[in-house]
Amino acid sequence: MARILIVDDDPFILKLLQSLLVKTKPHEMTTALGGEKALDLLRQNEFDLMISDIQMAPMSGMQLLKEARRLRPEMAVILMTAYGSVTTAVEALKDGVFDYVTKPLKVEELLITIDRALRFHEALAENVNLRTRLARYSFQNIVAESDLMRRACDLVERVAATDSPVLIRGEHGTGKGLIAQTIHAYSKRKAKRFLPVSLAQIPEVQMTTDLFGTAKGVLGDGLPARDGTLRQAHGGVLLLDEIEHLSMAAQARLIHFLNTREVLPEGTETGQPADVRVIATAVADLEQLTAQGRFRQDLLQRLTPITIDIPPLRERRADILPLVADFLRLEAGPGHEAPDVLPQAQRALENYDWPRNVTELEEVVGLACRTLDAGHITLHSLPDAVAAAASLAAAPVREAPPRGTALKEFLLDSLKHSRKAAGPGSKEA
Repeated sequence: MARILIVDDDPFILKLLQSLLVKTKPHEMTTALGGEKALDLLRQNEFDLMISDIQMAPMSGMQLLKEARRLRPEMAVILMTAYGSVTTAVEALKDGVFDYVTKPLKVEELLITIDRALRFHEALAENVNLRTRLARYSFQNIVAESDLMRRACDLVERVAATDSPVLIRGEHGTGKGLIAQTIHAYSKRKAKRFLPVSLAQIPEVQMTTDLFGTAKGVLGDGLPARDGTLRQAHGGVLLLDEIEHLSMAAQARLIHFLNTREVLPEGTETGQPADVRVIATAVADLEQLTAQGRFRQDLLQRLTPITIDIPPLRERRADILPLVADFLRLEAGPGHEAPDVLPQAQRALENYDWPRNVTELEEVVGLACRTLDAGHITLHSLPDAVAAAASLAAAPVREAPPRGTALKEFLLDSLKHSRKAAGPGSKEA
């Protein structure tokens, strides 16, 4: 049974919401008339979820949110807002709000949002237990010597047990697919299917049918219904690679699935249940595409509660030589000693900017193993462009903090706290 705090400065709305939720949800409900009363309750009690209005006086919902984040950073928050204040609610998503609902409230939408928020909160709590079972930075095939990749691995470790969508951002060749596979491998779905779909390879005209399937007869008279990849991934994980290529029609069906957990095949309005976790990758700037009207704002919001940024190789140079060592071991094979890399070649590898990232590094290492110089990797073993980097001054390590999201900041703050322990107008109607 979850503990839910409902906050509004209108006693009628409080009573109405409490009555509605008590009848439909077996949870422990507590009400607070205004933000100050809510703060008193938060100081003395733990809650799994807070549902709060934005426009309140004298303490606004945004002021309450700021204090609630400080007192109870692990608590999920849903905001209620009138249509005219949706922009404020969207901005609040960046401050750790799980979601928002608009007034006048739609009962079904509110109940679905509450269920999603509570499942998300529960999954994060379960992940604390998962963290104690996993060796830090021991994910197979992931090299994380640099601070940026260690932060990314922290996030992978912490979100693996959740069922929420994950967005993995990064340039081509940075290893976004490997990160997605690792999330799956350390999740509760690891025994189920991991189904990657390259959206860049699917023609727009067949994207909805490939992903969501078709009803009987849609593909031709007498032809049976066909499941799409979402239904095929039932119980497991669907990886939507380069989601910026998703057509607008498919975006609409995907947001419907994320909201309802039902797939709408082409040619029918009858939903089919599917238990699938969606992980997406993106190379393009989705915020920019949204501003251009090429990507749905509501879909972006659904994808970004958990966002993992994979930095380019030029910004995590501490990972280059460890990656080289891994690739050399793979090239040599079991029982064989890998060739060593002479100092000048090491310098070139570390200084080169790797425009195609880890993919390019792996290719260069493979080539170098076929052009050894007296059994060693030297400058002569490397492509000219890479070898030329040996004469450059030591390349700076540009470890700028990764772009953040509310959940990411919460998780990183949480990690810091755990380390310390060891050694976030008028009344709307």
